[in-house]
Amino acid sequence: MAHEIVIGRRREDLEKYGKEGTGFIGKHIVGRGEGAHLTVKVLMDFLRPHVIMVVGKRGCLPADHLVFTRGGYKPISKVKNGEEVLSLNLEKLTTEWKKTKLVKYKIEEKEELYRFKLEDGREIIATEEHPLLVFHNDVLLWKKARNITKDDKLVVLTDLPEVKNDKESLRIARLLGFVLADGTINIMKGRFKDGRGNWYNGVKKRIRITTSSLEIANQAKKDFEEEFACKVRIDKRKDKNCYDVVVTSGKVVDRIVQLGVPPGRKAKKIRVPKIVWESSNEFKSQFLSALFSCDGYVSKNGERIEYYTASKEFARELQLLLSHFSIEASIREKNTFYGKYYIIRFSDYSSLMNFKNRIGFVQTRKNLRLSRKKFGVRKRKVKTTYLNDLLACRKIIEIEKIKGVNEVFDLVVDDNHSFIANGIVSHNSGKSYSGGVIAEEIALLPEEYRKNLCVVMVDTMGIYWSMKYPNEAQMSLLSSWGLQPKGLGDRVKVYVPFKQFEEFKSAGIPVDFGVSVEPWRFDAEDWSLAFNLPRTNPLAIALEKTINRMKERNEKFLVPDIITEIRDDREI
Repeated sequence: MAHEIVIGRRREDLEKYGKEGTGFIGKHIVGRGEGAHLTVKVLMDFLRPHVIMVVGKRGCLPADHLVFTRGGYKPISKVKNGEEVLSLNLEKLTTEWKKTKLVKYKIEEKEELYRFKLEDGREIIATEEHPLLVFHNDVLLWKKARNITKDDKLVVLTDLPEVKNDKESLRIARLLGFVLADGTINIMKGRFKDGRGNWYNGVKKRIRITTSSLEIANQAKKDFEEEFACKVRIDKRKDKNCYDVVVTSGKVVDRIVQLGVPPGRKAKKIRVPKIVWESSNEFKSQFLSALFSCDGYVSKNGERIEYYTASKEFARELQLLLSHFSIEASIREKNTFYGKYYIIRFSDYSSLMNFKNRIGFVQTRKNLRLSRKKFGVRKRKVKTTYLNDLLACRKIIEIEKIKGVNEVFDLVVDDNHSFIANGIVSHNSGKSYSGGVIAEEIALLPEEYRKNLCVVMVDTMGIYWSMKYPNEAQMSLLSSWGLQPKGLGDRVKVYVPFKQFEEFKSAGIPVDFGVSVEPWRFDAEDWSLAFNLPRTNPLAIALEKTINRMKERNEKFLVPDIITEIRDDREI
């Protein structure tokens, strides 16, 4: 029979007390890699003093990875504390909105990160400790990046909840698509001649959309006129058998640039405008319809739809944008005479029908091509593993170690501890949970032991107040460990800064007391650390000189006193 492991307990104490006064902190892992599995319980001694060091690197993602929030996809570095992100409930395999807190870490550029490229072209980069949800041997489990192999499949979302926050009209949605795909914005400074033949210094601005489709030209002209009440002309270019839609209003040009269309040579710089991410599916649909009507391709028999772009980032963003309509697009690279291009492509029944019914084209010709497609019995991709209508498993085709990243980010998500990054299910990570387990076990000790112990936690992430309540959201997971949800109630006392007490209370956080620390209690080194200043920094030197001088006078100073002292020092 296997016995529990008790760490930190002397042999004589073990013989005398057995397991009394211990806490359950985890299970022992046997084996490595794919053969690793959990075995006996690991207990920790709480009767004697111990020094415990929780070590390991943080698990995080680069700043540009897109996280799905209530405001649509946005870079993880731009997520705000308290903002809601989409999270996966692993027990129900459904998504839920959860509040989050952003944490940022500096790392050395020589530190290796792992880049995973999937069969559909999407990518994710993570530090070696960052867990991702994988599907292996018909089982879902979290794996740290360093342990993931090509035998694993990463889990992606194939559908997303709608974001409803329209601030602009559907005409703007179409115009952004038209201009990004087939338009150019010219802003020219110089000397120009007016209608009377006089020269003047000024700025000329122009939007020109060049298209072979009169339907697109007419729609763009109508949208410009109705949205901006401006003059628009359509020029027929006989040399190239196409049409130019021309707008010379400076206000119109400025507005389109402000909304996210770059002027000048834009092929490699374009991105999906922020307003598109933040708006409803109807707005997204009109944007995509205009975009694909211009630069999209439908095969003659309607069996596939493709979109070509010179911008890798734009291709990835389009892939994510299409997932709002359950369209499973893949990305392929192609070397051409003009350089590298990225092809967004989809050809399965479900994706084509979703595009036809929910997006469509401006041109009649392309819509007719799409209607020619004859479908078989299967509606979704044959070689893809689907967990349900929401989740699919994608093969990993490439794993690469990279360097050169000096800043990474992570999210702290309550309950589910997961979020969606680049369309991939990602786990929030942090060794802070090990500290939480120890604190919780101490609070659950019998009264005779607990009365002699106290845990003080400086909770910079704002997560441990939830220990007051039972974790019913993960009841089945706790049950698999032989545990039941337990709230600690009044055993946990939550202190917050006095000035934020009412703010936290109104937000539903069960705060108990306000707390503050007087500035004079911190020494000079503490102040330098607070501002992340090396001691050799001129500001740190000035602070140290000032703080030490005031402490020598035994002053109980406040922040304004420090400022006054520095201003009055002529040597600083």
